[in-house]
Amino acid sequence: MTRLTKDQIIQHRTQLERSEDPEKMLHNCEELMDCMGSADLFTQPGVDFITEGWAAAKFAQLRSADNVRLIPQRDQWPDFELLFGGQKESWEFTEADIPDRRRGDEYQAGRSLATQDPVEDWIKRAEQAPEAIRQRCTNKVAKHYSGRAGLLVYLNIGEFGIRQAEIEASFKDATRSAKDAFSEVWVLWKERAYPIWKDGRPVFSARCVTKNVPG
Repeated sequence: MTRLTKDQIIQHRTQLERSEDPEKMLHNCEELMDCMGSADLFTQPGVDFITEGWAAAKFAQLRSADNVRLIPQRDQWPDFELLFGGQKESWEFTEADIPDRRRGDEYQAGRSLATQDPVEDWIKRAEQAPEAIRQRCTNKVAKHYSGRAGLLVYLNIGEFGIRQAEIEASFKDATRSAKDAFSEVWVLWKERAYPIWKDGRPVFSARCVTKNVPG
């Protein structure tokens, strides 16, 4: 486990703000995550940009973007940018998780999902997923951002597939509050990218992006 120094945080954040091939940016983020370890990654203040960079790179990879980068922190909005040829897409990011979950405490306590995660908990987490997404979307809309950008919701809730179809079916209603505030709304979950809304209209179907598909 390795906590980053202030200078290292600035260095790594600056690196992720440079336009980069999605595969390379994803590799850099995963390497940094491995170096830090889960406990420090989820407990050290000021390193949320690493998870954000990972999600942006994964999203860019799934959509076959040419390049991806985080927007400089001083600009505050939006969070990241995709490049397709000469066309840029601006995106805001949010992570939907179990309310009040303290992931750092879980890892510090040595919690093992394999031995301390009964099926009943899988179901409970699955039931909380729609509301977790809804709340994050509502929070983003309440900020009244100027300009137009897409919204990427990273759903960080796992249920080992026991309620996958039900969770997927909830995406449209759970993200509805954001459909008019953002140019597009997508959900990133389990290595898949789901298009839900575009220009206020639903575009979600059973098909999601699971491999490189032109954006």
